[in-house]
Amino acid sequence: MKRLLIIFLFTVAASAQAKVHDGALTLSPAVITLRGASGQSTTQVVRLTNGTSQDFAFDVTAEDVIVRDGKRVMSKAGQIAGSIATTAAFSQRSGVVHAGDTMAMTVTLTLPPSTDCRAVVVLFRGTRKLMNGPLPVLANIGTLLTFAISDDVSLDAGAVAVTPPSSSANASISNVCINNGREPVVARGVVAILDSRGTLVGRAPIEPRRLLPSERAVIRAEYPSDLAPGRYAVLLTLGYEGKTVVQRGDLVVP
Repeated sequence: MKRLLIIFLFTVAASAQAKVHDGALTLSPAVITLRGASGQSTTQVVRLTNGTSQDFAFDVTAEDVIVRDGKRVMSKAGQIAGSIATTAAFSQRSGVVHAGDTMAMTVTLTLPPSTDCRAVVVLFRGTRKLMNGPLPVLANIGTLLTFAISDDVSLDAGAVAVTPPSSSANASISNVCINNGREPVVARGVVAILDSRGTLVGRAPIEPRRLLPSERAVIRAEYPSDLAPGRYAVLLTLGYEGKTVVQRGDLVVP
């Protein structure tokens, strides 16, 4: 079997967490980004840490992550054509992570010969209820794996919406982005504030946002500093997969 070529692997620093009143279940990595070709496979290791005082019993499954009406939804393995989740093979299908322990789990996934699916979630579903304060709950936690198989990446950034600062809130900047390519992208960037002379007043970072094909998301930034009354230009710059999109808006501070 061909192996999936990992050209780029990115793991976010923060792990996925499912909180219980006396601690948290932590899954690392929370996101894995892979690039390869149809018919190739990959084996990944995820680690589940039980930071609670209660044992966590689970079943592990894989579900496809698809986009409908611009939003992500999960689909059980085999329910869509070209399901990646249906190829999942786990080192074990169930288990118990005792309080304070960490368990490693391997999952192997294979890209079908033809698929429009680009993401899978490996989901640990609790099979015994944990106490969250006075309430018994079933905890679920998962790792997202995304796949890119071509260079067809494109991001459509809508008009910039600017909300002036008020006595109780900072100035905020947002726009609606749509991934209109065939592959997942991670958009990140910065907002620059310019005065009427074109002089840079300040910047505000845009937190990275991952978008699957056809997914729609609102990109936001908040300018944390005070602005003197006047008219400003707002430049929102987004970068993704070596490409850049720049949008302009206006800000009037009374």
